[in-house]
Amino acid sequence: MSWLVEGLLPMGEVSLLGADGGTGKGIWQAQLIAYVTAGKTSGFFPLPPQQTGKVLLLAGEDDPGKVLKARLTAAGADMSRVMVVTSDAYFARTGSPLCIPDTSFAKYVGKAAPALVIIDPLQSFLPSDVEMASRNQMRGALLPLRAIAAKQGCAVLIVMHSNKKQGVSGRARLADSSDIWDMARSVLMMGRAKNDGKIYLSHEKNSYARPQQTVLLHIDDVEVEGVKTARAVFDGYTDKKDADFIEERRVRTAETRQD
Repeated sequence: MSWLVEGLLPMGEVSLLGADGGTGKGIWQAQLIAYVTAGKTSGFFPLPPQQTGKVLLLAGEDDPGKVLKARLTAAGADMSRVMVVTSDAYFARTGSPLCIPDTSFAKYVGKAAPALVIIDPLQSFLPSDVEMASRNQMRGALLPLRAIAAKQGCAVLIVMHSNKKQGVSGRARLADSSDIWDMARSVLMMGRAKNDGKIYLSHEKNSYARPQQTVLLHIDDVEVEGVKTARAVFDGYTDKKDADFIEERRVRTAETRQD
């Protein structure tokens, strides 16, 4: 098995990142992009990559000029190897949306020849008639993505927002269709601990190796060339998984005092 990030992101395959809103999924991605494009090691990625490469970031939410450039620069990414395409800009230029099942999508990835493709969020690059609750429709929409990853030999990371269901963990926190989880060869879940507010990144599934330990992190405010942005900071590891954090009982001040 060939890995873009050893034991975490396999080459030629589709991986999945699910995250609660406001946990800093895009800021952590900046660390990943810095690792892939510039070989920048950190607590998140302590071992140097076997090889560096380009990253194609398909962004449906963050503005490249206002948000992404400063964030990626703060993480240490090689900006000359980062290609950003927003769903709005593509539509404005071509008059049609950029959707995963379209042949234009495969041609776009092939021309870019990236080591890593990030699709954030997945919903922004699905056809409007695809219902995420439908297993058949989601499988039909994502099969071309697996074929693209295999043909190009690149790693693909699709990003999704978690839902608002209470007391559920793992695949139940994502879309109504379990096909996304099933098709992904590696699955990461990002959330925030109830008591100390620490952000965690839990490796929930790995089809080719043992899942990695859960990473703990926080977000620092930084300034790059006079522009305020943010950077993810590594805090350590834990053996706790997403379910452990979800089931964690919130400690009340009165209970702590009594103990």
